Amino acid sequence: TLQRTGDNRQSLITYYAYANDTFTAFESEPRKLFAARYGSIDNDIVLSNGTYHLFYKGNTKDQNGKEVKNGIQQATSKHLTGPWREHFQYLDAYAGTPTHVEGSTVFPLHDGSIVESVLIPTSDRLTLCVSSQVGCKFGCAFCRTATLGFHRHLSASEIVQQVLVAQEVAHRRLDRRITNIVFMGMGEPLDNYENVVRALKILLHSQTLDFSRRKITLSTVGHVTGLQALARENLGINLAISLHAASDELRSQIMPANRIWSLDELFNTLRAFPLDARQRITFEYIIIHDLNHSAHDANLLVKRLHGIPAKVNLIGFNAFNGCKFQSPTEAEIVDFQERLLRKGLSTSLRLPRGDDELAACGQLGHKG
Repeated sequence: TLQRTGDNRQSLITYYAYANDTFTAFESEPRKLFAARYGSIDNDIVLSNGTYHLFYKGNTKDQNGKEVKNGIQQATSKHLTGPWREHFQYLDAYAGTPTHVEGSTVFPLHDGSIVESVLIPTSDRLTLCVSSQVGCKFGCAFCRTATLGFHRHLSASEIVQQVLVAQEVAHRRLDRRITNIVFMGMGEPLDNYENVVRALKILLHSQTLDFSRRKITLSTVGHVTGLQALARENLGINLAISLHAASDELRSQIMPANRIWSLDELFNTLRAFPLDARQRITFEYIIIHDLNHSAHDANLLVKRLHGIPAKVNLIGFNAFNGCKFQSPTEAEIVDFQERLLRKGLSTSLRLPRGDDELAACGQLGHKG
């Protein structure tokens, strides 16, 4: 029988379904039948701390005919045995126990792949950086994840799983709640469009995880096709662009995506992107020693951003083994920031976080 347990700390409407009432009725094709029973192909199943969570869209009824509204249904894994458990673990769940190391959480997947997420604490917020793919196909020259190549997309449930596990870690270790989520981990989110959007809708829904749209940021290399589709979704989340160079010549050298979508194409798309009155697009700019921080680079950047509600997030490059680039000096970072500020551009510095543990920006890439 479905039993309502009330709202928990994330304002979830939670139900428990026991094997003798619900799950054992399905002996073949359990996911297909489960989706049919609960009314939508938008269903998604994740495993967190021994509990299966079914996110479903639309109203449904329990076996007694009582209506159940949009929400989450849960079943502890001890009630799922044999082929049923194996089937869901293979489709959607993490095959092993996530490992929490300094700076990041490493998730083993059912096919032997590895992804990472990172908790970033500050005095007034706790941000989770999530991954959307195993590896990445876009080959940015300054990014450690690119050295892994591309293996596959994460499912929506594998993305949401990172948030559920991180919530448990944050509560247990820090006695805090996650306030912000950034899609800035492994992979290009808009290259995995369908699964990322499904995950976003689960995170935003008032009866699931209920995150504010202003607390979620999606970062992209400038995937113009994905940006145009995202604009039509009108989710209202924050947008960040991995820019890192203001000329096509230099950006194409360090970011192969620029050979597909030029800066003109990207900025035309951004100027048409729907934003609320106070909303701005964040432009991420990794400063690389002796490469992209001259006075000319600063002038080009200011020109590119003219007329766009923008803020620039400057990030010192995090060096890693095998990369030809070097980290900038503090003076190089400060000098470039001052050039932008003198031109009236809103600019901030992202302080190093996690670089000693390869959990910093551009350094995720666990090889197992």
